Amino acid sequence: MTGYITKPPGMVNASLIEFLPELESEYSKYPMTHERWFQPNEKGPKGEPCFVAATEVEEETTTVKKDYTFCKTGPNGTGYYSLLCRVSYTNLHSRIGSVAPTGCGGGLCLCFASQANREEHDRYDDCKRVIFMRKCCSVPNDKKASNQVMNNAVAIAPTIG
Repeated sequence: MTGYITKPPGMVNASLIEFLPELESEYSKYPMTHERWFQPNEKGPKGEPCFVAATEVEEETTTVKKDYTFCKTGPNGTGYYSLLCRVSYTNLHSRIGSVAPTGCGGGLCLCFASQANREEHDRYDDCKRVIFMRKCCSVPNDKKASNQVMNNAVAIAPTIG
């Protein structure tokens, strides 16, 4: 796939799992090609609920549940939303900054960082881009999302000057 994401799917999936472990799911594998977002009150493809309310203990520990992400905010309240629900990616997008790699080689620019640190930041950037695409797109399809993001960028570029 070319466009907004340029790495092969295997590398992108590894980056997603590295920074957001709950994305180790068949539902969130890059590239996603699902036809529509599920709503929290629906059942998923295997008959599983798309929303599971969190207990008080889970709200404190936020353990990883396969095929779900923990969301503090959502239409059904605090709990675990399926990775087939758009609200999952809205919450992941607001959380992605908290898992950013640290260290820039003593400055604000990565040009003084080590090779390993620059590579880690690159993987993080891939993860951040995928989450952004999924949050913005009306369907859970990464190719369509990439096209939408690129078209939006091309449309606003002339207005920036």
